[in-house]
Amino acid sequence: MNNKKKIMVSIFTVFLLLFSSSVASAKVMWGKTELKKGQIGRVTILTNVTATKINENTLTQDKRLNFSSITIFNNRALL
Repeated sequence: MNNKKKIMVSIFTVFLLLFSSSVASAKVMWGKTELKKGQIGRVTILTNVTATKINENTLTQDKRLNFSSITIFNNRALL
């Protein structure tokens, strides 16, 4: 009787290990785009603007942006 229980528990454990779901890898969608690691927002540009870049605590002009949708990423450590 005791051996049957051990065998049943062993079979059940093996079954759970073999057929358990793995880590979910579903894509998280935000509108029509996939949410990526580090993404903190999305901006839709309605008029022509100049993008700026942070270089050693100073802002410098980077490039001209036309009507588009861009993704914003966090590149600084949060304290």
